[in-house]
Amino acid sequence: MFTIAPVTRVRVSADPQAEVVAELQQGTELEVLGKKEAFLQVSAWHPRRGRVAGWVHRSFVGGQKPESVHAVDAAIVDSVVPRCHACSNANWALVPFKHDYAGGHPNIPTGFLDSIDVKARVCLGCGLVELCLDKEGRKRLTEWLKQR
Repeated sequence: MFTIAPVTRVRVSADPQAEVVAELQQGTELEVLGKKEAFLQVSAWHPRRGRVAGWVHRSFVGGQKPESVHAVDAAIVDSVVPRCHACSNANWALVPFKHDYAGGHPNIPTGFLDSIDVKARVCLGCGLVELCLDKEGRKRLTEWLKQR
């Protein structure tokens, strides 16, 4: 078995919110020691820490060593769903978001009366909330940065 995600987090228990023991790079060979729900107990060689053991989510493990990571164009990047930093879940909900002060929306000012709205998304796996830009916001930000 091999890790198929760019980074796979090894955790101390079969819980998406458990402490991270190590982060393994894509293509790391794993020895499966056990199974529990959606997690696999594994042992792997870490370049700095030596042999590490812990739990990884099954979605990050595959039977074949992945090909080397190739450069991808922006269209592919836009279609990839980001994973939660806490639990590695890929299910997000976009929600309305306002600052507590003045009732305003968070934004990135790009001119005197121009700005890019910032969105909030909530991980449906663990409830983590993070701010982000939607596709249109990323496009406007890229254009604004080119003009500077």
